[in-house]
Amino acid sequence: MSSKLNAQVAELQDKQLYLDYLAHHDQLTKLPNRLLFLDRLTHAVDKAQRNCEQLAVLFMDLDRFKEINDSLGHFVGDQVLKIAAARLHECVRQEDTISRLGGDEFTIMIEDVHAAADAVVVAEKIIAAFQQPFVVEQHDFIVSCSIGISIYPQHGEQAEELLRNADAVMYQAKNLGRNNYQLASEEATGVAVAKQTQ
Repeated sequence: MSSKLNAQVAELQDKQLYLDYLAHHDQLTKLPNRLLFLDRLTHAVDKAQRNCEQLAVLFMDLDRFKEINDSLGHFVGDQVLKIAAARLHECVRQEDTISRLGGDEFTIMIEDVHAAADAVVVAEKIIAAFQQPFVVEQHDFIVSCSIGISIYPQHGEQAEELLRNADAVMYQAKNLGRNNYQLASEEATGVAVAKQTQ
């Protein structure tokens, strides 16, 4: 193969890798997007099932984020999202998956948890981390968050179900005054799903 052809093939491979990256990552925060998160979660559920392990899904939403965008503009809002992503990285292990689903919604997958309490510890660390002020362009403010937690297999045996239940119970956390976490349960997810569909 000629060196020119080698260069063309390498360029095509680079472009393909870049397009693949774009398809699976959020451009603002560089975190995995919903597609990649669900793919990783599906594989993790299969592994947990084979090994009789548990895993946790945390669904997090920034409280009153729309007010920041509306009053300070989207540039400030984007910086808040980048800071939020960085803080999440500080609260989890390297092997855990953090994703931005869109808007101000983030998810975290924690594999090989021994009990729901392990996920609660992470949620508490995140809530504490978000009590530190966000400083963007001379603006200094607190951005709290609400978190819903679902555990495999108690709160779902499929990736979409775990994500849906964590999302539903996150609304329960918001309804209880924001800046807190709630652990999924049959009752909690039922109430939250009913509220979402009203």
